[in-house]
Amino acid sequence: MKLKELSLENKIVSFEKPLIEVKRGLGLTKENFDLLPLLDEAITDLKVEGTFQTIYSHWFSQKDINTISQSTFYKILIILVIVLIILFIYIYGNNKLKEQYKKQKKLEKKLNSAQEIAKLGHYSYSFNKDLFVCSKQIDEIIGIEENSVKNVDLWIKCIHPDDQQRVALYWASCLNKGVDYKIEYRFINQKTKEIIWVVALGEISRDKNHNPITMFGTIQNIDERKKTEEELTQAMMVFENTNDGILVTDKNTNIINVNKSFEITTGYSLKEVINKKPSMLKTDLNKDSFYKKMWSDLNTKGVWSGEIINKKKDGSNYYEFLTINVIYGINKEVNGYIGIFSDITQQKSDEKMLMTQSKVAAVGEMLGNISHQWRQPLSVISTHATGIKLKLELEANLEKEEICESMENINKQVQYLSKTIDDFRNFFKGDTNDIQEFTLKDAFSKLEQLTKDSLHNNYIKYETEIEDLTLVLNENLFIQALINIYNNAKDAMVDNIENSDDRFLFVETKVVNEKLEILIKDTGYGIPLNIIDKIFEPYFTTKHSSVGTGIGLYMTNQIITKQFNGQIFVSNIEFENNRKILSGAEFRIVLPLEKK
Repeated sequence: MKLKELSLENKIVSFEKPLIEVKRGLGLTKENFDLLPLLDEAITDLKVEGTFQTIYSHWFSQKDINTISQSTFYKILIILVIVLIILFIYIYGNNKLKEQYKKQKKLEKKLNSAQEIAKLGHYSYSFNKDLFVCSKQIDEIIGIEENSVKNVDLWIKCIHPDDQQRVALYWASCLNKGVDYKIEYRFINQKTKEIIWVVALGEISRDKNHNPITMFGTIQNIDERKKTEEELTQAMMVFENTNDGILVTDKNTNIINVNKSFEITTGYSLKEVINKKPSMLKTDLNKDSFYKKMWSDLNTKGVWSGEIINKKKDGSNYYEFLTINVIYGINKEVNGYIGIFSDITQQKSDEKMLMTQSKVAAVGEMLGNISHQWRQPLSVISTHATGIKLKLELEANLEKEEICESMENINKQVQYLSKTIDDFRNFFKGDTNDIQEFTLKDAFSKLEQLTKDSLHNNYIKYETEIEDLTLVLNENLFIQALINIYNNAKDAMVDNIENSDDRFLFVETKVVNEKLEILIKDTGYGIPLNIIDKIFEPYFTTKHSSVGTGIGLYMTNQIITKQFNGQIFVSNIEFENNRKILSGAEFRIVLPLEKK
């Protein structure tokens, strides 16, 4: 403070760096030597205040620990650099080790995951110690604890009894021949008792004397693969030995495989049809619309089934019931097609015979019923003919107009009889494969002409409500299917209803969900419940053999379901008519309508 008061701060020189070797102190220049008394006084004041000793010791008595020589400084610097380098190397190496350790753990984790996915484990076996060391995947396959003592005896014990001898012999053979180990066999899981197929691989290490030392290998659970192989084997056996013909194509409909039944049925061998189209079997009997419908179903539904006429190698035709399925890939793309068919040629022949029998039975019954009605036109013809003859014999005068009138009446009756004969002839000789358009009203009109005499003679009243629709079917088969139902209803009412006023046959048609429904109901008290499920079976009848054949309703069912791809149902119902409760059977026919 005194220095400041005397304005002497600038007169004092402080020796600091870079004069490092000089101890700290205060000095006076020669020009200002007269200031020495004042400096002494200042030092004296410091002594009095008690801080002198501290300052003095710090300035003059102690050595400066921060003051080192240049050579010492460089030595220390070099040591520090070396330490830093060693520390950097240690840290860098340690990080590398940690990184490698992490990578190793990650690889081990991936390996374990891969082994779990593949259901595979690894093992090592010491021949000298008779000791196995294996991964947890193998422990899980065999069903043993991780800390179990694993030797050959335990290994053999866990193998299926039927495989133990085979595995032991193979093991000995590998040791003797010096070859690696690969075999499939079955384990019995010791916990679950489940039988598991495995494939075991092993590589044997040997010493210089060719003695086995260790074996390292893997064991994989192949149970699913073996089951798949078994299923494929079974499928192949079915493919080769089934009575149905099977044809497989690629997505472009090129044939890639057929089975033996295909070869037997068609006469073509696999070599003759490979890479060819199934259309090589095609005939002209199936119309283009038939194939368009087939491909429409395949493209929209993935499946088609129906009857088709194809051609054999020898040129002869055969009937088959064919089902085609689309083979889809993972992404729902079309990979190919598989067709399975049954040769139904004999069945169609039998059905044709039954159809003929059914028609004969129906026609015979109707002819018997209309014989009464034919008496009237025959009587008219006879009256006119005998009248003219009598007048000629009596030489009576015959006017031209009288002769013409008689001839006209005779001609009308003959035309009526001729039309009746034509109706029956067309019905009886109609081609069952002929599919044409016809109106529903026209079909029911023809049906009425064929059945009205039978119904009239048995006092059965007939009421209809017919839609104005067009069908694309075989009209004769359609009429025959309904005639069989009409006859069944007529017989039920004649047998069960004494009061002829209660004999009714109602027919109604309607469109429901784009399908035609035909409802036919009678008042014959219905069908006994113990036989209602059997009425569509062939040759089933409740009538005497001289009256019924048992094929009428069977043929109706065949026509509706097989020929028309429709459905037919029967049930017993009660309904009201003219304020009177009646009961009977109701047949419901459902037919698909052709989309225009």
